Amino acid sequence: MNTRILVPVNWTLWGILLAVLLYGLVRVSTERTSSPEAGRGLGIFAVLFLLVLLAGAGFLLNVAARRESTKGLITLTVILAWPLVSIVADPAIKAYKARRFADDEARVGDFKDATLASMARAIAANDSATLVQLLGGKRPPEGKDRAGNDLLAYALVVARGQQGRSGPVRALLAAGADPNVVDPRTGNTPLGDIFDDAEMVRAFVDNGADIDRIQSDGTPAVVRFIGTRQWDSALYLIEKGARLDIVNQHGLSVDYYLNDWKESVFGEHPEGWDKVREAIAKRGGTRK
Repeated sequence: MNTRILVPVNWTLWGILLAVLLYGLVRVSTERTSSPEAGRGLGIFAVLFLLVLLAGAGFLLNVAARRESTKGLITLTVILAWPLVSIVADPAIKAYKARRFADDEARVGDFKDATLASMARAIAANDSATLVQLLGGKRPPEGKDRAGNDLLAYALVVARGQQGRSGPVRALLAAGADPNVVDPRTGNTPLGDIFDDAEMVRAFVDNGADIDRIQSDGTPAVVRFIGTRQWDSALYLIEKGARLDIVNQHGLSVDYYLNDWKESVFGEHPEGWDKVREAIAKRGGTRK
């Protein structure tokens, strides 16, 4: 690259940085501080230190320009451009991520089909009666929103983390929605994605969910429920006859969480641990 181009580019970058630092110095010198102990001195010192570094960069730039050192000028271009790029790139990246998140959120529940859209509105409103009326005794119609959710998956999204909103899920299950459908994103069935909602677990099991279905981590749901201390859900699956002998490739199993895990992670066994062991014992289990 021609030094005739690099020299003015570098001085332009240097000048921009100088203007930014001088503006920062004025702001720090005049604004009220929220830290009486530090006062304005610390901020002023930091800006002055950066100005000294910028002065040093200006000196090196002058030397490199006189010597027509292409390598030196390129190095200084990178050094001087980096803070400016960071200033512009950081808010740009944050804005891009926020927009992507908003777009993803907008896709959830956006069903193009009018019938599906009306059912989705009933689900969002937790209006089970209207949903049942719209279903008309038939299986939930096929179709997905722009995020890839069918009606049951969308109902789970709405109900997730909100106790007392399992009505639409129950209505869809009662109408024949598949309780074992695999989410292509997580690799789990709905039973493997429910968190801290024992009523929802019961709803799926009562409508035919496979309690021994291997989830994406190589274990059935009962192992995850014990591992995350969802005791009521774990107890329900144990009472329903869930298998207790499945071990994944990492050694996670019911035994791991009731024995080794107890000693190495929590020390004293957590609340619910005794009840789970008692339920296993009633089934004739051999856990100690």
